[in-house]
Amino acid sequence: MTPREEIILACAAAWLKFCQLFPQLELSTMPDIQFNNRLRTTAARAHTDIRLVEVASKLYVGNEQEYANVLIPHELAHQIDVDLFGDPGDTDSLHHGPTWQRIMVAYGLPPDRYHNLQT
Repeated sequence: MTPREEIILACAAAWLKFCQLFPQLELSTMPDIQFNNRLRTTAARAHTDIRLVEVASKLYVGNEQEYANVLIPHELAHQIDVDLFGDPGDTDSLHHGPTWQRIMVAYGLPPDRYHNLQT
């Protein structure tokens, strides 16, 4: 399986779990996922306005399980926050505010802002 196929499967599995936790997401589509060769210290980032999650290709290699279990759900939680509660306009609230934190906890993850990968 290619890294792209792996990350898409991880994203689909996380999205399915989120949809089970938040049935109202059935009206939303899973964001697209792309590798980005330019990301060096940011492990991944969500572009909620265009429904896209970018993954740092250099950091992905050797950290596949961390991406599948933590980083992809973290980024999807940003999209879900916007889908469920709208864009608050406040940058900090959009990124890691109380609704995002509740989404992470519901998923079963701590609402950590930063990754622990070696950059």
